[in-house]
Amino acid sequence: MPTKIPQNLLKAYLLRHNPPVRLNRYNLLGRFLWLKPILEEIKPELFPLNVEEETAITEAVVPYELLYIQYHCQTRNPLNCPFPQQAVQSDATATYCLKCSFPATLAEKTKLKGNRGTYTVENLLGRRGMGRLYRGTQLDDNQLVTIKEYLLPQKVFNNEELIQRKAAFISLAGLNLADGRIQDFRLILPWEAIADPTNLVEERCYLISKTKLDTYPTLSSYLGLNGPMTPVQVQQVLNQILQTLEFLHEQKFSLPSGQIQQRLAHGNLNVHSLLINEESFFIYLCDLALWENLFNSPNTLVTKPIPADDLSALGHVAFNLLIGKLVDPVSGEPLNPKNYLQWPPISPELKEFILRLIGMGIPFESASAARQALLKLSPEKQIAINSLIVEEEKPEQVRFYRTPLIIFGATLSLLLFGGLIWFLASKLSAKETTESDFLVCCIKDAPPLPNGRFNYTGEADGTWTYVLQNSNLIAKDETLERELQKRLRKSQLIYEPIDHIANSSATKDAVIKQVRAGKTDFAITTLVDKQSDDLTYKEFAYDGLVVFVNFSYSKRQESLPNALKGKITFEQLRKLYTGQIENWRELGGPDLPVKLYIPTETEALQIFEQRVLKDQASIDTFKSLWQNSKKETNSSKNILASPITQLSTFATLTRVIKDFEDDGVGGIAFGTLSKVFGQCSAYPLAIVNQGEPIQSIVQNNGLPINPTTDLCNNKGSYYPNLQLFSTGKYLLAYPITVVYARDNRRSAVGAKFANILKTRESQELLSKTGLIPLQPLAKN
Repeated sequence: MPTKIPQNLLKAYLLRHNPPVRLNRYNLLGRFLWLKPILEEIKPELFPLNVEEETAITEAVVPYELLYIQYHCQTRNPLNCPFPQQAVQSDATATYCLKCSFPATLAEKTKLKGNRGTYTVENLLGRRGMGRLYRGTQLDDNQLVTIKEYLLPQKVFNNEELIQRKAAFISLAGLNLADGRIQDFRLILPWEAIADPTNLVEERCYLISKTKLDTYPTLSSYLGLNGPMTPVQVQQVLNQILQTLEFLHEQKFSLPSGQIQQRLAHGNLNVHSLLINEESFFIYLCDLALWENLFNSPNTLVTKPIPADDLSALGHVAFNLLIGKLVDPVSGEPLNPKNYLQWPPISPELKEFILRLIGMGIPFESASAARQALLKLSPEKQIAINSLIVEEEKPEQVRFYRTPLIIFGATLSLLLFGGLIWFLASKLSAKETTESDFLVCCIKDAPPLPNGRFNYTGEADGTWTYVLQNSNLIAKDETLERELQKRLRKSQLIYEPIDHIANSSATKDAVIKQVRAGKTDFAITTLVDKQSDDLTYKEFAYDGLVVFVNFSYSKRQESLPNALKGKITFEQLRKLYTGQIENWRELGGPDLPVKLYIPTETEALQIFEQRVLKDQASIDTFKSLWQNSKKETNSSKNILASPITQLSTFATLTRVIKDFEDDGVGGIAFGTLSKVFGQCSAYPLAIVNQGEPIQSIVQNNGLPINPTTDLCNNKGSYYPNLQLFSTGKYLLAYPITVVYARDNRRSAVGAKFANILKTRESQELLSKTGLIPLQPLAKN
């Protein structure tokens, strides 16, 4: 049953999400349905809601089922109830709710010890599925984690059930590809499961995730705050989820118990187990039934899910996304796709496709078959306002009478329209800047830039300057800048980068200040950590740092890639670049002195300091070592590790192989992947930071490269692992972004240029420069 919503909050929901109710209450505007599209567009500004109302709206859109009824919770669902958290806020040692004795939330700084680390709870994020989410920290490396707490409360589960479910949780909560490959298809998998089957008092189990993806909003939350998705967006969601289901349904997986399982179904696909990155419009799957169902009540009938169940569930998800809710907000009854009156205006082809997913037509044989059928559909178009007006007027049978009330109403509506027309115009203008984040085919299909001349900026020694202005990256004697300008019609973009100031941070700050002050129309930069009230950004490609050493074919057996087994840890890098290691034998390598190199790009140095060195003491030591090395020469081959040489990445690539083959020195360096990729004189090492090695380069067979891979003669058989960059699993990855002002009074050229850079045509050009595209590109 839906959670009961207080009357005043239900009214707020209706005002926000059902404008006809608002209009009919006043009876004057209710008959003028031609105003509905206008009011729909501006209703968030006309009817703002406070936090309490937003929460009620979310619950009204996505009501949760009753859980743990044995505890007589006042809200009838303890996982959503505020009292368990209030108990801990009043007394940090409290373990139970003072109202109903349900297990309280975890107190801040609670420590959880697992086999792969020790974690501390920072704060409660809320409920998702069958558990409560917390933000936490892994104490070993101070890395942020997400903790999901599952409950086996004593009033619901007896001792035998407690033991069995804890043991099953440890055995089932986690997946890896059976062949050892590392692939990511937007499926969020746990890092560690923590439970003690021998402890009959402990009612809790924990799932640790080492990715920020787990904190993204669910699709249910998205609908509660944004309303229904457009048919275009729903097609994009379907495409992504079907891709993930293909992967899940067709691969062999190894469970934590060692058991191999094939054709695994998600089994718990719904708007609560689908997460959305609203910036990139990527959809991620979480909370597999494999472990989520372990915490259902013992009386719940659970059957083993099959792939066909996932397709049916996906069809229901698509229907709910189009409607914008799960239940009728007035009657509380679930919306039913069999009721054709509840469907919004969409193409017959998309409607038939969703019905086939649900099972109300010829079912698809597999996720792969469904996705192929989806890709053959014509892209959905936004429905014009005029067609919406016709659809609304037909059932109403609007009849006009010459009465004073109607004349008054007409006058009032015209006044309202006159007062709001400028607002609608600004909204329609802004709407152009929020086009779908999925890839449009061609630059000509994207909203064009305004006519005229526009200036933008960036860092002079940054990634964008390199890929934009260097010849021969796109084609012989051709630059990306000229190629883009050819396609921009009557618009001209002038790039005026800012030279290096004192450090990378100062240069970046200067770039942002130019945009903020209105001295430039937008900027392209990296390392955008958060949005501000006056600026926003869009990602359009990825780059990242790679750590590399010499790759000598003539002396392969004695070379560093082979000795290091193709990997290096963050801790080893910290020791190397703070002068604590002077010979490679200290790391199990050959008896070679260490030589350190760093690039000239300030953004690369900043990332290395922030993500590898981390603490201020290590950064200060690194900078001191670097400054001192400027006073020394590196002409003698007997010089040991202490000097740090700063060169361009291309000069370093030549130097490290010469160091090894001519001077008997083992050089190590880092630089941007866009410059290192394909340069086979150096080997990019996999990085290790509390877990398995993560290699940024993958072969055509899906396996990471290794020291036996022929990087010179097999070019074209390996490429950057896009999934690692798009999900942030490669810890040295970063996005390239367009930064522009949140101000409708200023030109929208920045947002529109970002949309142009995200077209498939632009992404293919960017890929040629060495940048990593947002999504896989079709092979010719």
